Amino acid sequence: MSKLTDHARSAIEGALLGLGFAAVALLVGVIRALVVILGGARVSGGLSSDDRRLLVFYVGGFTAAGFLIGAVWPLLPGKLGKYVAFAFGGIVMVFAIVAGDKGGLAALDRTEAVVMTSLGIIFGLAAAYGYLRQPRL
Repeated sequence: MSKLTDHARSAIEGALLGLGFAAVALLVGVIRALVVILGGARVSGGLSSDDRRLLVFYVGGFTAAGFLIGAVWPLLPGKLGKYVAFAFGGIVMVFAIVAGDKGGLAALDRTEAVVMTSLGIIFGLAAAYGYLRQPRL
């Protein structure tokens, strides 16, 4: 198989893994909400347009981060390369969530951008650490 095809396959697999991760995280949120509702809490109204926008950016952010990690995975050999890929994926994911919450990246000031970049790197490195320490079949 050609390198381009291998890279495309890796990117698509990464995007699907990111989408799957977002789906699991959302399922956990739904279960938590059901527990609260079953505990007697009253919920008024449904999802607002802001909630739906955040949901789309959340899922899109994890999918885009997975795509990015998968796309560069074959290009970055060794553990250091994998950590770099996850760090950039973390940045993409955090900025997507913040963009969904704030209504766009233009709403961020410079300090927020630096903080979000730092958080993205930290989350990405933590994800890389967790991923790389798992035993492989």
